[in-house]
Amino acid sequence: MPSISKSKYLAGLQCRKLFWTHYNDKTKIPPYNAATQAIFDQGHEVGHRAKTLFPEGLEIEGDPWDFEGLMARTREAMKKRVPLYEAAFGAKSAFARADILVPVEKDAWDIVEVKSSTEVKPVNIHDLALQRYAAEAAGLKIRNCYLMHIDNTYVRQGEVDAEKLFAREDVTSAVAEGVENVGPNLAELLAVLRQKKVPDVRIGPHCDDPYTCVLHDVCWAFLPENSPLNLTGYRKIDAFELIHRGILRLEDIPDMIAQTEKQAIQIEAARTGRQFVDPYKLRKFLKDLEYPRFYLDFETFQTAIPVFDLVRPYQQIPFQYSLHIVRTPGAAPEHHSYLSDGKVDPRLEFLARLKDNLDDNGSIICYNAAFERGIVEAAVEVVPGYAAWWKAAEKRLVDLLVPFRSFAYYHPDQLGSASLKSVLPALTGGPGYENLEIRDGGMASWEYLRVTFGNAGPDEKARVRKQLEEYCGLDTEGMIRIVSALESL
Repeated sequence: MPSISKSKYLAGLQCRKLFWTHYNDKTKIPPYNAATQAIFDQGHEVGHRAKTLFPEGLEIEGDPWDFEGLMARTREAMKKRVPLYEAAFGAKSAFARADILVPVEKDAWDIVEVKSSTEVKPVNIHDLALQRYAAEAAGLKIRNCYLMHIDNTYVRQGEVDAEKLFAREDVTSAVAEGVENVGPNLAELLAVLRQKKVPDVRIGPHCDDPYTCVLHDVCWAFLPENSPLNLTGYRKIDAFELIHRGILRLEDIPDMIAQTEKQAIQIEAARTGRQFVDPYKLRKFLKDLEYPRFYLDFETFQTAIPVFDLVRPYQQIPFQYSLHIVRTPGAAPEHHSYLSDGKVDPRLEFLARLKDNLDDNGSIICYNAAFERGIVEAAVEVVPGYAAWWKAAEKRLVDLLVPFRSFAYYHPDQLGSASLKSVLPALTGGPGYENLEIRDGGMASWEYLRVTFGNAGPDEKARVRKQLEEYCGLDTEGMIRIVSALESL
């Protein structure tokens, strides 16, 4: 039987079907998508930065699948009693590599696991428990186990200070408790591998906990688009219970199940295929929209390691906006935009351009305005000269999400979502984002970071920046179409 690595071990704890598939039907495991690769790339950067806190260390290199070779090189390197990066050890069906193995008091070692998250999570304890189990089974004396994670209170000023960037937590006690379960877990997982057929595991909350499973789309393919999981405000655990009872469609949910007003609207729309409109709520919302109307949308990026001064880890930094202005009823929209070149902190130029583009009166319309409000407020903290301007402009913000979140309007094609991406095609019947290369904010952020701070050539950079302009522009153009459609109702 194979040695079980920590990644496979964690997969097995999440889902036995996922674990079995990794070993017995690898063709079902899809390649990493761009989002996952971006997360991995950031993790590698964080790991590299953490190693600087343990200087004069040795990297254990080699084929990642050559377990015996990696362990042999680790044993040889351990004789030097220096920090080891990616040390490998294993026995008793377990194999693990430690991010950093640190020599301490005589012949003992500390294990340091590095994560790009901002807190200790249960999955981190399971991870370290397997590492300690494998290390001790291989004869190592482990003193303590630590988790190094990002300290999101750190503010960069000058060169990144790795000592302040990371928080180090002693999780030795929790890991010791976890080690007691590793042996029984491994025995059960090895029994799963001996099965001739893939285990029959029903879908449930575990499909996204602690990570979204790579088999998610395969396992969920039997569900129709409009399943109980789309029911707004409904507990996921209850939705899964309905699915396990064979109630797969929203319209099949029995009337005897208690429903909120919003849920009743959603279920009725699914049954009839007709939109729901509350004219009173819509009129009340629309009458507050004043001309000129400024339709505004931001794009932001965040990184574990701040790229500019006066930035915290994972702080949202605005790098782009799109603004469509409709000055009078029926007037053609004017479009203004901003896209940072990334050479300097964009917040000063972002605020300056935005102030120039926004008049002193008229509604500033955003979709989920709390996001835009928070981004500007955080930028103004760094550039306080714009505080008075923003204090006046902020009062003009109008949230276009409101009529959809309140179910003043609902269309069955929204599938329970009030997001701009769902509302736009459902309400207007026109095209959405399906023909764009960049289709959501996450992809916009990853692509901007890739071509701005990565090694993209000028042609690739120009191509992506054009796509970013198209994507962000559609957000504000789409808001104009949405308001027009609401007014026609």
